[in-house]
Amino acid sequence: MDDVQDYASFYSPVAGVSLFSEPDILTFRNAFYICGWNNFDHLHGVYTQEGYLIPQAAFHCQWPPVNKGQRPWCDPNIARGLPVIKSGIFVGHMHEQYGHFITEFVSRLWVARKLWDGSQKLIVRSIKSRDDLFRAPWLRALIEAAGFREEDFYFPETSFTVEKLVVASPLFSEDSVCFAGMADYCNEIGAVLTPPELNSEAPRRIYLTRSKLICGTVRIDNEHEFEEALSERGFEIVHPQDLSVADQIALFRNDNFVVGQIGSAFHTSIFVPSPQGICLRSKVFKGGGTPPALSYRLMDQVNGAAFEYLDFPTLIESEHPNGHFYENMTIGDIGLAADLLADRAAKRETSFHLSNMGRGSCVEEADLTAYELIGHSGSAVGSDRRTAMASTYSGATIEKLLLITRRDPANRQRAFLVSAHPDAPALMLSNTWRQGPALPVQVEHLDDGTIAMRSHENNAYIFACHDRRGQGLHAEGPQIMAWERFGIAETSLHLRHRGSRLHALLSLIAIVHYGASPRNLAYYQARYPDLLAHVSGLDPAFRV
Repeated sequence: MDDVQDYASFYSPVAGVSLFSEPDILTFRNAFYICGWNNFDHLHGVYTQEGYLIPQAAFHCQWPPVNKGQRPWCDPNIARGLPVIKSGIFVGHMHEQYGHFITEFVSRLWVARKLWDGSQKLIVRSIKSRDDLFRAPWLRALIEAAGFREEDFYFPETSFTVEKLVVASPLFSEDSVCFAGMADYCNEIGAVLTPPELNSEAPRRIYLTRSKLICGTVRIDNEHEFEEALSERGFEIVHPQDLSVADQIALFRNDNFVVGQIGSAFHTSIFVPSPQGICLRSKVFKGGGTPPALSYRLMDQVNGAAFEYLDFPTLIESEHPNGHFYENMTIGDIGLAADLLADRAAKRETSFHLSNMGRGSCVEEADLTAYELIGHSGSAVGSDRRTAMASTYSGATIEKLLLITRRDPANRQRAFLVSAHPDAPALMLSNTWRQGPALPVQVEHLDDGTIAMRSHENNAYIFACHDRRGQGLHAEGPQIMAWERFGIAETSLHLRHRGSRLHALLSLIAIVHYGASPRNLAYYQARYPDLLAHVSGLDPAFRV
């Protein structure tokens, strides 16, 4: 950040649109629905009794948003002879294509969970029959996980009028906006299908391949050979279409690192909080990969995701095109491409990355490093989750204490003590008043490889003093003696539980005090207001 005084403008509450507010829910009297056929968007529409297209029930694309061909006005006189139903809730387009089902149907279904009492018709816009749609196991699984049954939905076969129609703004609008409620709602559905507590194995590297597809957008003709190269580098090769929707969701849990071509498979990530990985751009665009659709990044910024959008390494046009695909490509150097992805995955596994930072950018690596602390007696420094006291005690409620500072050796003096527990519990030092999830300290690096720490509150050195249980940490030392010396051991900041409070705490330290981008601070302001208040309330002189 260039100027500390400008920081407040990034996190002060402001009036106006917030992606973390709830979209509008509107009620219309005597609205009418024009039924259509086939895949012509302009033949479907929900209109007010005056004949105006209801924007919240319309479908838009691109940026700036444009109507997908639906007529903005329809003669209301045609509604006079239509059948009438008493009340209904419009729940969007139940699409047979997986990605569009999520973006055009799930994004509107949320209002039914909120308001439906069983008496209103849940009005579905569809170009397929109920029977055709519910033959898809993934669609049925998602509907049931959301708490609905096939027979709950009304598939109009004729146009009609609704005496009282409820229409909610969608939680997601293609390439335009994504409300945080989309992540919340989809996370809940995902938790029903794949309970998070069932995932305990070590994180995996996963490559989502398309090599079995017989038609589609992009075909890579030597993807089988690429799979073999990635397998040799620790990747698990997965064909998403062979898995149930529950198993596909589980791929993004457990801090797995998921790599694959941009496409509908990555829409699945919205069902899991804070997923991570690499989305490969494989379509040709001005000599490089096609820029990712804004839709993916919109979902990322409200879901705490950490995806990078990269050109597919060494990808060139294929000399043997297959007419069943829009584009045909080949990997020019399989070994190099596999090495580049493996190296990138390894770097991500050993460093700390903030979540995606909004519409214009993606993952940002934070200038953070972490150390475990060792007291002069050789005991590890920790903190008690019950009392918040830092010490070298041992026991079931003692959690490892971390010293968080910058990587740059010239800027390691300003640091923070935090608990390594995912919940980021409060800490305190004896002889100080300050309590909180992060305690600022000044670090002095000593000639023997140890460090000394001064409390930023009272400028006293911190030492480990013997008591009956071990050594409690006190901030009252006037000089550096044996007990004021601490050993340090660098540790990885690639955290399990990327969606945890600890990850948010470290992200806020990086943003507020170490110069990381504040572009998506609204995410932390909405999700972790107490952590933001604590971190931003620390002494401004302590910042970069």
